[in-house]
Amino acid sequence: MPGTDTTDLGTFADRHLVVEAVAEDEQAKAAVFGMLDDVVEDREAVFASNTSSIPIMRIAMATRRPHRVVGVHLFNPVPALRLVELIPSLCTDADTTQRVEEFVTSNSAAATTPSMFPQVEMLMGGVSVEKTPPIGRRDDRI
Repeated sequence: MPGTDTTDLGTFADRHLVVEAVAEDEQAKAAVFGMLDDVVEDREAVFASNTSSIPIMRIAMATRRPHRVVGVHLFNPVPALRLVELIPSLCTDADTTQRVEEFVTSNSAAATTPSMFPQVEMLMGGVSVEKTPPIGRRDDRI
């Protein structure tokens, strides 16, 4: 059932978007992503991590679909500050980021990306994020 806490990852088999929020431990997150990769049937499903300090690419490499992994960092307090930072890695494809942005905005939150981050950092008083290039310029470096 959507919105229900569970430890049974098998319940995620039919999901198209899974947002992970386990302890801020790279090995724990990679283990969860590896298990989700085995369980989630839709090969186009998006996996998102709520990490604020672990590089998304390192988590993504625990899956066979790193192009479908993105960071989704919720700013606190979540009920008052409806701002979500989308953090793609160099592996994340544009479709993945767009799908997650549409999901975020359809739930009445504002989405931002690292290319927009200086303004957010100023508002928040300084927050550390993964150093990834802006989405719109990713193809320029390949």
